[in-house]
Amino acid sequence: MVVGKHSLFVDTSGWIEVFGKNNPFHKRARSILDRAVREGRPIVTTNYVIVEFIGNAEKKCRLTRERLLEAVEGISNWPGIEIVHIGEESHARAITLLRGRLDKEWSLVDATSFIVMEQRKIREALAHDRHFGQATFIQLL
Repeated sequence: MVVGKHSLFVDTSGWIEVFGKNNPFHKRARSILDRAVREGRPIVTTNYVIVEFIGNAEKKCRLTRERLLEAVEGISNWPGIEIVHIGEESHARAITLLRGRLDKEWSLVDATSFIVMEQRKIREALAHDRHFGQATFIQLL
């Protein structure tokens, strides 16, 4: 298990920028991720993030279905990556978090990401999603 503020969490929006070559933050996202790999920083994402990526990337990254599946395989094989599988306990904690923050428009995927980041003391997220800032994490895009 990867733990520590040295780790980098990659959100759905981060993966969309990494694989969306025409997206506005593509070069910056690739640069941040490539630097993290060079520096040996552990990279963390979740199975919920990957599910959300699959649901959005064809359109947002302009990927064919084949390229989308290659991107998912690429995520799974990214150097230094750990894909955290959200189980019943984390899912339930995320629902509780959402109930406690009815003033926010956070998704379940956001909430599970925040739970994982909090548990692992990860502060930085490769994300283009203001919700990470609302949850007091550092949003890098």
